[in-house]
Amino acid sequence: MKVTGETSTVDAHKLAAYVDRWVGYVAARVRPNDVDDVLQTVRETVLSRAADYDPALGEPGAWVFGIVRVTVRAARRGEAVEYARRGGHEVDDTTPAAGADAGDPLAFLVEHRDVVEWARLVAAAATPFEWRVIVTFAKTEGTSADVAKELGTQPSTVRAARARVAALTRTAMTALMARDDDAPVTLERCVPADGGYADLLPYRSADEGDSADALGISRPAFRTRRAMLRRLEMLLHEVSPTAVRAA
Repeated sequence: MKVTGETSTVDAHKLAAYVDRWVGYVAARVRPNDVDDVLQTVRETVLSRAADYDPALGEPGAWVFGIVRVTVRAARRGEAVEYARRGGHEVDDTTPAAGADAGDPLAFLVEHRDVVEWARLVAAAATPFEWRVIVTFAKTEGTSADVAKELGTQPSTVRAARARVAALTRTAMTALMARDDDAPVTLERCVPADGGYADLLPYRSADEGDSADALGISRPAFRTRRAMLRRLEMLLHEVSPTAVRAA
């Protein structure tokens, strides 16, 4: 809404032309299949709200960027909700893994890790073996058994690796949304509830034996989960160096 009472010197279509300035920003933050839709939404919003633009408050490109940023945030939230609904962290041995075109974020990592921020973060955080698992899933669109055969390992090992990358993915996406919303980037906020990692938060600095007993898991399982929790914490600090550690 205008606050100075001045009349805009830029017509609606000229304002909409400034959207092209931010194509790269949008492409770096949403899935490739969503870029055109997000840009179209921005253009429609700019056209419908052109009368609100006040030159006294800044140049047109900056005003348009405010709309771009809000629209991108909404798209990213929708992406995260869709991912959670799909339960992408789980793989059924009898069902082929979905390819990137079907919206599988793990397959998407392989093709777009240099474009989307969360994909780049997860690709860097994954171990070499975990990355081979994800690449093989994406290339073959096979089951855990198919990927295990390709890599010379067990299906259970493949499922565990894929689940770890899924935890990295969900943590990265949640942390980026928190950062962009100027909310605290914390383990409590960002670590997924599934996988048992969130359950470890009160115990990550406690005695291994007592903690394992309290959680009802074996000591090796506790060590494995705690090591993964530390990896998730390192990822959070890549997103925000001032990330607040869990209590």
